[in-house]
Amino acid sequence: MASFPNQRDIKIHKPKYDGNFVSVDIYEWQEAYATLTRSGFGLYLYCCSNMDGFKLELSSAAVQNALRISDSSYRRAFEELLEHGYIIKKTNTKFDFFTTPQPTSYVPKPKKTKKKSDGGGAAAPVLEETLAAEPTQEPAKPFYSFSPHLVRDYDWEE
Repeated sequence: MASFPNQRDIKIHKPKYDGNFVSVDIYEWQEAYATLTRSGFGLYLYCCSNMDGFKLELSSAAVQNALRISDSSYRRAFEELLEHGYIIKKTNTKFDFFTTPQPTSYVPKPKKTKKKSDGGGAAAPVLEETLAAEPTQEPAKPFYSFSPHLVRDYDWEE
């Protein structure tokens, strides 16, 4: 791998994770990092550390303990995620979390499914909420420098 002035070569050493890791797209967390405060980004990652579709019973005390932040920082972080559209309010106690900002007027679209018939007549469709959000914006694109000497392919096998 070739080096350029002011570039640092860093070899990464870390364990292989089979549990207790965060799964989020690199461009999604980079956008969140660029737009959220420290506490807001911490709460964002805290929510990202759960599986898709998981119903998290969010405890302010647990978040404060995990992130080592105050109650007021937690409350500001939660409001910030609401304002930016990462958290969408459904009712006073129910919310949806997304790894990308959603329009503040976002409401999950009902998904129509058919109920199995008991053998007599057609079954009426049943509405079922879905957490799958439709994309609201183009996916983030990789950042490439305008300096041609900084754009290059890397041999990651090295």
